[in-house]
Amino acid sequence: MKKQPLLLLLLFLAIPALSQDKISSEIVIEKFLEAIGGRDRMLNLKTRVEKTSLSNYQGQGGVFNGDPKITSQTIYYQTPDLFLEHSFSTKGNYHSETILFKREKCSWYYRSTGQAILFFDPEPIKFEKDFPRTYFLEPFNLKAEKYAFEEDGMYRIDFRDHRQDGGYQSVYIDKETFLPTKRTYVTASTMTRWTFIYEDYQTTGGFTEPRTISLFGGGELFMTIEIEEISYNVNLNDRLFEAPVPCLPGESIPLEVPYYLPKAVVEEN
Repeated sequence: MKKQPLLLLLLFLAIPALSQDKISSEIVIEKFLEAIGGRDRMLNLKTRVEKTSLSNYQGQGGVFNGDPKITSQTIYYQTPDLFLEHSFSTKGNYHSETILFKREKCSWYYRSTGQAILFFDPEPIKFEKDFPRTYFLEPFNLKAEKYAFEEDGMYRIDFRDHRQDGGYQSVYIDKETFLPTKRTYVTASTMTRWTFIYEDYQTTGGFTEPRTISLFGGGELFMTIEIEEISYNVNLNDRLFEAPVPCLPGESIPLEVPYYLPKAVVEEN
C-alpha cells in the first residue's frame, strides 16, 4: 500500500513530459484550419481556381540542372472531389498542353502531342476528407496519426498514405502561426525523398495560403511553384470536368481531333 502514493506521484510527473513531446493531431489540425480561414469557411468552399507558373529544374534523363522549363498551369477544384490541372507551355512555334483530371473513381490524362486520353485505374486509397487537392492541402485529406510530435519549434503530423514508402506523409506546422512550413514523403517506386517548402503566405477572400512552393527531390531543387492568383467560389462550367470519351479505367483512347477544354469560368444563371 505504501507504494501506491509513489506510483501516483511518478505518473503525475510523467504527464507534463509526455505533453511536451506530443499533442493530439486533431487539435493541431483545428488550429491550422483556423489559421488559414476557419473550418466552416473551408467546408463551405464550393470552387477554387489557382493560376501558377512552374519552373521545372529536371533535365533530360532525370538529370537536375540550372536551366528550368517554364510551364503555366491552372488548377480547378469543385466540391466534393473534382480536381483538374491544365498545363501549357510555348517555346517558339512549339506549343504543348496537358490535362490531368483526378477523381477517386475515374482519373484521366491528356497530352496534346499524343492526342489520346489515358484513363487511370481507380486510386488505391480512400480519402477521409474533401479539402481541395492542391500541393498545399492534399495531405489533410488523409487519415492523421493520433498524435503530433514537437520538432524544432514545429508540430509534425504523420498522415497514413500507403502510396508512399513507409506509408506516411509528414507535415510540419509552425507552433506559433500554425501554418505549415514543409511536408515530406518517400516514394516507394524510386525511393526518392521529396520535400515541399511553403513560403510567402498571403490572404485572399478570407483564405490564407502560400504563394511560393519549392519542391526538392533527393536533396536537389526539382521545381518551384509561383502562385500568381487564387479565386474562390467562382461559377465553373459543368462540362469542365467531363472526359471527351466515356471512362474506361486502364485504357488509352486515341482521339481523331485535338481536345480543348471548354470555357472554365461562366456567368451565373
